[in-house]
Amino acid sequence: MPIASSQKVTTLPSGIELAAGQITSLSNAGGSGTNTAVGAVYETVHNLGGIRNELYANYLNESTGQTLKISSSSTSDTNSGSGAARKVQIRGTGPNGEYLQENLNLNGTTAVETTNAFTSVNRFFVTAVGSGGSTNVGDLTLYKNDGTTALMKCDADTGSAVGAFYYVPAGEQAYLTQIYANAINDCEVTMFVRKYSTNANAPGAWQRRYTMVLNNNGMVYDVLNSFRLNAGDTIEIRAKRLGSTDAKVNADISLVREQ
Repeated sequence: MPIASSQKVTTLPSGIELAAGQITSLSNAGGSGTNTAVGAVYETVHNLGGIRNELYANYLNESTGQTLKISSSSTSDTNSGSGAARKVQIRGTGPNGEYLQENLNLNGTTAVETTNAFTSVNRFFVTAVGSGGSTNVGDLTLYKNDGTTALMKCDADTGSAVGAFYYVPAGEQAYLTQIYANAINDCEVTMFVRKYSTNANAPGAWQRRYTMVLNNNGMVYDVLNSFRLNAGDTIEIRAKRLGSTDAKVNADISLVREQ
């Protein structure tokens, strides 16, 4: 079907136009995660294992937020280095759920702190390396302000933190278009959604919305009637094994972000 784009009509697939940034107020979003040891209870599909830590469950009602800290497991990942990662960019939301991103210089194993206060984090990734490097040498871990509660991890040699979840910023909507998951061993992969709660002291409950049962295979769920997420909503993919052996799971969610 024709798609209006920059005051013209095109028959190109909408995904091409979105990726090119040619549809006003729309862009691609989402999250991809891997968990190589999924146990008998639900775990977030991300590389830290277990149910992930959050800054705030009701982030749209959080008026202050907190600064974050990041460090590497290698002294090579530093802004003065030549053979590894120098800088990262963090993306998420700031006070009252407004979209926020910040660029940060690394300092090896010594934690560096953001200037801005965040209320949620969607992703972070390496943006600059030294002349003799290609990506991060060590594991980069993003923490709450306490410096010990891990939020996301960028494994060595990958350049990007991974996690199958997404927070919808204030003033925006997101539309789920596809879920992909694959697994080694028998497991359940489930989409959970937490709707925004107007009660600042009582965040919404996580609700199971869609489930795949996998066993050494992959599956794609194309959302024919796009599932809408409003400002303040959160989507997350979780998994649990169904047999006696831990499962290895990868999951990806694709969204259209409407600003």
